[in-house]
Amino acid sequence: MRYPAKIAALALLLAACGGGPPSRIEPKIDPDTRVLNSQSRASLSGFTLHNAPACLDYTNQNRPLCQATLTFSADNPQLQALEVGQVLVSEPTPAAPYGLLQKVKGISRAGNTVTVQTEEADLGEALEQGEADFQKTLTPSDLQSAQALAQSVRFAGGLTAYSAQSGVRPMATLDFSFDEVLYDQDNNPSTTNDQVRVSGKVFFDVQNGFSTGVSWKKVFGVPTYPNGIYFKAAYGIKQSAEVKVSSGLGYSINKEKELASFNFSPITVFVGPLPLVFVPSLKMVVNASGQVSAGLSFGATQSLNAQACLEYTNGFNNCSSFGESFSASLSGANIGALARGSLLGKADVLLYGIVGPYAKLGGYLEMDVVVPRNPVWRLSAGVEAYLGLHLGIDLGVTEFRLDYDQKVYDKNLGTIAQATPQPPSVTLSQAGLGSPQLLKPYSLCATAYDPQDGPKAVSLSSSVEGSLGSIAANANPPCLVYTFTTEGPRTITASASNSAGLNSSATLSLNVQDPPPSVQILNPKPGQGFYAGQTVLLQGSWLDPSLSTQNCANAVWKSSVAADTLPANACGNPTITLASSTTSRTLTLEVSNARGKKGSATVNVNVSPAPANYPPSALITQPAGVNPEIGYTQIALKGWVQDNENQMLTYTWKIQRLDGSGNPISGTQQNVPGGSGSISFTSGGTDLPTVMIANLTSLYPGATCGFHFRLTLEVTDGNAGPPARPTVATQDFRLPPCIN
Repeated sequence: MRYPAKIAALALLLAACGGGPPSRIEPKIDPDTRVLNSQSRASLSGFTLHNAPACLDYTNQNRPLCQATLTFSADNPQLQALEVGQVLVSEPTPAAPYGLLQKVKGISRAGNTVTVQTEEADLGEALEQGEADFQKTLTPSDLQSAQALAQSVRFAGGLTAYSAQSGVRPMATLDFSFDEVLYDQDNNPSTTNDQVRVSGKVFFDVQNGFSTGVSWKKVFGVPTYPNGIYFKAAYGIKQSAEVKVSSGLGYSINKEKELASFNFSPITVFVGPLPLVFVPSLKMVVNASGQVSAGLSFGATQSLNAQACLEYTNGFNNCSSFGESFSASLSGANIGALARGSLLGKADVLLYGIVGPYAKLGGYLEMDVVVPRNPVWRLSAGVEAYLGLHLGIDLGVTEFRLDYDQKVYDKNLGTIAQATPQPPSVTLSQAGLGSPQLLKPYSLCATAYDPQDGPKAVSLSSSVEGSLGSIAANANPPCLVYTFTTEGPRTITASASNSAGLNSSATLSLNVQDPPPSVQILNPKPGQGFYAGQTVLLQGSWLDPSLSTQNCANAVWKSSVAADTLPANACGNPTITLASSTTSRTLTLEVSNARGKKGSATVNVNVSPAPANYPPSALITQPAGVNPEIGYTQIALKGWVQDNENQMLTYTWKIQRLDGSGNPISGTQQNVPGGSGSISFTSGGTDLPTVMIANLTSLYPGATCGFHFRLTLEVTDGNAGPPARPTVATQDFRLPPCIN
């Protein structure tokens, strides 16, 4: 934000009372009025208000009258003649810097000290009729004090306060900066995303001045000039300021904060012998209201030359006049909002510092954000003014009240800045993890949101394939599935356009891969021992990423000993018959995809000389895999057995619990119900009948998630050996993990 190069002037002007009585009104002092003489003023050592600040809230029509105690350090003839019910009036004194207008309620003495209990009096109680006006030019010497009312406010030179005193240079030019948190949702200064901030800089000079006028008249106790009362007051401001409102949350607010106060010397006007003391002051106030949004930020530079005017002649009249200009300096938002930020000068001209007219006048900025819309945001500016008066005058017949609180002016100057059309924002991403694979469906997701039009359709294209298709504006999910038929790198582009003809795009680099099949040998196990001439079941698994259904015809078993008898492919239950050589073997399972890319796995086995009687072979084929996860119920146990001598085989299924490290838990092994039997077959091997465990908790009550188990298949051909019988095959499995 740039600050104005030239500091503008501020005029604090309460207008002269034009339109008032045609001739001066001769003042008539009430017989019960006592104007303190110089001797009494000199001895006034204390003036204490007992019910402040409540009685000083002049904007409250129901405020209580101020109750006070006057203390005089020395008695004198005027004080000795003082009576209850009389009205005391004084010009400013050290003890009463704003003068006083008080009705006596009680008098007491202690030695030479006189104490007077008083109550706030109306002007009409001191004057039966009269007229007062003034126009006072305010010079730098009239500024008594300036005080920062908010933590961030700094006057010229970094000061937070100024007080007129001997040896202190007058504060002629007023400029202060501010950066205030106007609203904090969690009241935690360290978290800023829930705050509404108002920041800026204000420039003004103390020039020109205040003026005001009031008159009233009675004839035989009856009001005679219009309805017995005439009043006019105005407050003008010539100001240059920069204001910015920013927010980190979406919230509806209406907050105001006083930034700085400027207090000027009291102005005393005599109506006959009676002093009327006017106390001018100014406060700068900032506020924000409306629906602010996350990321909202707006501001402007304002130049204002305006006057808010209030006149009473048989009713209140608005006599305001305004001249103003604004220029946008910052604006932006990301979601809907309608928010207003204002910088106002709040002026008071109070009789005896207690009651009187007040006004608030200044410029405001209003940010209107709607997404989607063209334009997305509009920044407008205007001037607003509030005037108020709460003053009572006793006209004898009844007390006359001037009570007025109203916004007298709210002029919207229209749009000072608005958003230019912007292109849509486009996002493009992969729906899955990893790179796309050849001939496998792959999901690409893309969205487009236009700040003017809303959601838009997205077109996808590839640097290799060309057009890939399109995704509708409100598709759910916003994805497109495509199958790539060639491998290699390419660039994917997602593009969208809006009604203003603006385009936008996003790109993504992909490398389509054709990986070879991944292969695993499940049986034989590494280092497992067999006998020359023995038939061994070969078991493997593989995954060809380019196929949804695996093709066993593309899988081939190989052996490092050419004499071994191998199957044509891996279909069915393939077996290898080991030749007579006792050389250790390396067995290989090789799988090819449709493009000839090969994947393989190997396992080394040992071969011993053929025994007199071959032991049977046994393999658990279900559950399969490495420690697979299976459910509690309907657990199918499947096995394959073989014997070279085609003998009758006896088998038994057993189960045992394991600890978390995979070690058997003693005393937990048991036979599986229905898991024992006999079978005969050819030397090529055969499948055992399937055995079902209906519910694992029937074998292990309390079995729960995460338990580990080991299945054992024991097979014997009835021979004593050697080799030792029975042949044992094992398979570990686990129950699903616990979900907390």
